[in-house]
Amino acid sequence: MAHFTDPKHLLSEQYNDDAKLNVRLALHERFGTNPYAWHRWVFDQMSMLPGDTVLEIGCGSGALWLKNRDRLPEPNRCTLSDFSLGMVTTSRQALSEAGFEPRFAGADGQALPFAAGTFDVVIANHMLYHVPNRAQAIDEFRRVLRPGGRMYAATNGRNHMHELVGAFADRIDDLDEFGLESGVGQLERSFLNVEVRRYDDALAITEVAPALAYIRSVWPDGVVAEEELDRLRASIESAIASEGAYHVTKDAGLLIATR
Repeated sequence: MAHFTDPKHLLSEQYNDDAKLNVRLALHERFGTNPYAWHRWVFDQMSMLPGDTVLEIGCGSGALWLKNRDRLPEPNRCTLSDFSLGMVTTSRQALSEAGFEPRFAGADGQALPFAAGTFDVVIANHMLYHVPNRAQAIDEFRRVLRPGGRMYAATNGRNHMHELVGAFADRIDDLDEFGLESGVGQLERSFLNVEVRRYDDALAITEVAPALAYIRSVWPDGVVAEEELDRLRASIESAIASEGAYHVTKDAGLLIATR
């Protein structure tokens, strides 16, 4: 089931607004074991120099910028884009309320509406595995970067959250199409010096409901049967009772490439 790269599904079910995305972000924020939060870590990995022009592709709810509001770049040199106009609206409103008003654009990563060599930094935060034609999108990212520009692509490794989602992963056949392992070769066809940086974290889940809400936010109705959710619920409850928490592996990070 390839709904992860189906634009109609993504726009109508996943990213027409930020509700399901926020369910997933909340699980990581509430139960992550690393006090060095993900969005702070990502920001620290990026070399954004004074005067750099920055493009985020797939900005979602604007969380990267909201979580780093104490050290934001010049807003007039920063463009946030998403193929979902609902997400653009959500991000614009949230960031405006936070006092940060960059440029915004509705944009498909496979055909960016920007001139060649416009940006010094391109950010793709957990979005390339949603793109049907990744090779075309990666070429587009390279095209809009200046020579020497940097691309930062956040994604997951093969073991990411397997204790929570592993029983259902076979119903999405494109989950690993762009991961920390499989993405390197794809970027190397268009970029130089591709580097992998992993984020050290795990989940220690102490409540059942947020974990089940996460599953329901990823898989469409009917794909995961209620009996399967009941088995997962029982496993989580048992682990919480015996160990104090249901422990879940995390394997996320950044692929960093230079034009």
